[in-house]
Amino acid sequence: MKLLNLLILNTFLLFYCNSTQEPDKKLIGLYKVFDKKHIEHFPVKSTYLLRKYSYLAPLEGIRENKGGYLKVMYSLRKAEFDSLEKELRQTAIKETTHADSCNLFIERGVNPEIEYINKTCDEFYPVPVFLEEMDFINVQDYSSLPKDFKLYILEASKGIFLKEEYLSEELAMPIEWKHGITRGVALSQERYLALFWVDIW
Repeated sequence: MKLLNLLILNTFLLFYCNSTQEPDKKLIGLYKVFDKKHIEHFPVKSTYLLRKYSYLAPLEGIRENKGGYLKVMYSLRKAEFDSLEKELRQTAIKETTHADSCNLFIERGVNPEIEYINKTCDEFYPVPVFLEEMDFINVQDYSSLPKDFKLYILEASKGIFLKEEYLSEELAMPIEWKHGITRGVALSQERYLALFWVDIW
């Protein structure tokens, strides 16, 4: 009897540890708003623990803040984290920190005439502003993600990736980056957090 109970307990634990989290219905709905190829790096079904997400759906972008973005944060187990990190090292076009001076921050509602570009950079990489996510992890400095986060940029492309009526004309971006897309994942080994993003402007 004791052996049977132990077997049942082990079976339950195995099932629990390998089961996927109940999907967030609103988040699943947001996945349907974006083009599949723009969110193919997001873990639609996984054992990751959903912690936080923020978004601007493109159809809502016809108001003040135009464009669209989706940012989703998960907690990962060590094995999951190591596996994801290995994959990203092989697929990223750029590994960097959020505070890198050659990043172009996609700031909505900022005067586009503001001059803040670092002219010493050979290449620029647009990255989102993560205010809500930084608030969630309780940082002291809101200028960028903490240093323990490494950004793996999967795509940074200039051009039109949404219907033009949804695109922003009010971002503080250089003319060559007037419109574009950035996709990637920010990882913190210290916190075992993964922050997936896509941002289109």
